[in-house]
Amino acid sequence: MSEEAQKLAQQVRVLEAYYSEFSQREGVLTNMYRDAAAASEALRVVGDGPAEALVPVGAGAHVPASLRPGGGVVVDIGAGVAIEKDRESAMSYLEGRIKEVDAAMRDNSARLSDVARQLEGARARLEQVVQAARPDV
Repeated sequence: MSEEAQKLAQQVRVLEAYYSEFSQREGVLTNMYRDAAAASEALRVVGDGPAEALVPVGAGAHVPASLRPGGGVVVDIGAGVAIEKDRESAMSYLEGRIKEVDAAMRDNSARLSDVARQLEGARARLEQVVQAARPDV
């Protein structure tokens, strides 16, 4: 294989790795978005009145719980730190998270598209170089 073909093959491998990374990130961001949206919707539905809920405790097990009116919401703010907020503050925080994740999703999607375009071009160029190096049969 020619030196140009080797460089192009290396470029294709690097671009494939980037594409895989951005694809995986897309899945993670989608899950984060769904999680924040579901939490926001749950807080909206519960409202300020008393309510009954099932609280997951792991391994598919849930315990019934009574939510008291005006009770706080514990929100994970990162790095293993959680703080208690009132319901409106928690909903505002979650809406902010949703906007942040949405912006990250748009940025990631643009980068994924750019890498896909570059990868397609690199593969096409590699194919041309390989075809040109083949002796006519």
